[in-house]
Amino acid sequence: MAAPTNVYTTTDIAAMLANPHCPPQLRANWDRLTTTAAYHAAAVRRRDIPALRVGDDAEDVDYWRAQNDSALGHLSSALARHEAIIPALIAGADPYAFAATR
Repeated sequence: MAAPTNVYTTTDIAAMLANPHCPPQLRANWDRLTTTAAYHAAAVRRRDIPALRVGDDAEDVDYWRAQNDSALGHLSSALARHEAIIPALIAGADPYAFAATR
């Protein structure tokens, strides 16, 4: 993968998402990753705290771990796909401005 997620800091990701020209796919994949991470963390807490246990929490943890891994893969793919415009997004610039003037 040309642009894996470990290349960017959370500050970089925040700057990309704050840019109004950020592709919707990047936003959607980031939202999916943060959502699945939150559900996975909640499942781990339920599994590890006896008072919170309900049903098969180990299966729930495995499910959300798999969903989180999938979301990370989708985000990595989206970052690789948009690699050329990411520096402009991080800088807060319009990555399409040059193309629009031609």
